[in-house]
Amino acid sequence: MLAAVGRLLVLPALALNGILRRDSRRWQGPALAALALALHLPWMLWARDAASRAERPATQTLMFDYATALLRTDPGDPGSPLVDAAGWGRRVADNSAELAASLGRCLIGVESGPLPWLVAAAVTASLVYALAVRRSLLDWYAAASVAMLLAYFTYTDRLLLPVLPALLSPLFFAAERLAARARRPQEARLAALAAPAVLLLAVAAAHWSEDLAGPDFKQQNAATDGAAAAWVVAHTPPEARLLHERGPILSILTGRRAYTYRNLPGGWPGGPEVDWIVLGPKPSPIEPAVARAAREKIELPVRWKPQQPPLVVRLYRLTGDGASR
Repeated sequence: MLAAVGRLLVLPALALNGILRRDSRRWQGPALAALALALHLPWMLWARDAASRAERPATQTLMFDYATALLRTDPGDPGSPLVDAAGWGRRVADNSAELAASLGRCLIGVESGPLPWLVAAAVTASLVYALAVRRSLLDWYAAASVAMLLAYFTYTDRLLLPVLPALLSPLFFAAERLAARARRPQEARLAALAAPAVLLLAVAAAHWSEDLAGPDFKQQNAATDGAAAAWVVAHTPPEARLLHERGPILSILTGRRAYTYRNLPGGWPGGPEVDWIVLGPKPSPIEPAVARAAREKIELPVRWKPQQPPLVVRLYRLTGDGASR
């Protein structure tokens, strides 16, 4: 969805590119921008209406809506203060470091030290050069998306994924243009385009098995969530209400209403009333308070690998309405 917001930021560039044309097709840019905006408008109106009726502050999502996440100090509370100049500075500084590490890991296989920053500087310079010379909408999209990533309230690698191809394009464009100035431009162009392509393939090949292998924590979550869901289905009534770190997953597995405690303002207790709280296998910061309030505790050993000790899921009953049967 953040990518959709980034695409909307390209619409002014689309309109401007059309207006700056010197032929009879100057109308196409503004017309296409207006059409794209019209196609997005139903979703925008629906999202605004849904946000007006949503819980304030949000307890089951990390952010209330994109405007709140971008402009407010608390991404889940549209009534929180606006981000000030110092806050914007911290966001840009933190996100720049994360973005540089991601680019270094993707392009040269290095995510720490000075090399990722050199890669980020090269990508930035090539993007600025492409914006000034070829003025492609792809470059405008990349610039708008990077600006969004730098200003956003948080950063994760997946946010860069849809933007990465748009960042590679100006990099190759700048390399090709620089090579064209060499004494033997054809050979220089071939080398300038082939060298980074071979580097990207080598980096991808080096991380191939690691990228395809499922991380252990995913396997652990699958085993523990499945076991907890089976126990809940067998021992609680269908109307039982649950609280779990991965609430939506537990809801799908059990058919019960389940909430997450990840985004409760102030932590637990707080948020929706529930009958059971499912924790583990790792310690949870809310567990001491949950244990003191619980009427019953069930420990469920879960075997997830033959050579590994079992993982322990802990289920706490808080009310009599969802009592085990």
